[in-house]
Amino acid sequence: MRPMKSIRAFIAVPLPATVITHLSQISQALGRQTPPGVVRWVLPEAIHLTLVFLGDTVEDKLPAVCATLDKVAAG
Repeated sequence: MRPMKSIRAFIAVPLPATVITHLSQISQALGRQTPPGVVRWVLPEAIHLTLVFLGDTVEDKLPAVCATLDKVAAG
């Protein structure tokens, strides 16, 4: 039996561009005050709001997770 492939999954929502711009400016300012290598800063295009971290999730389960989220979001 082959091992099931999994990914580290999370449920997140995108943020408005204005919020991302502001957060990016803050992280750049903090980055100038932080010793190199102490913090791994997120690129602006990767900034989002994580609602829940699912952890290692078997890829075969992802369609069901997505379908459930679609139903919840539609309500």
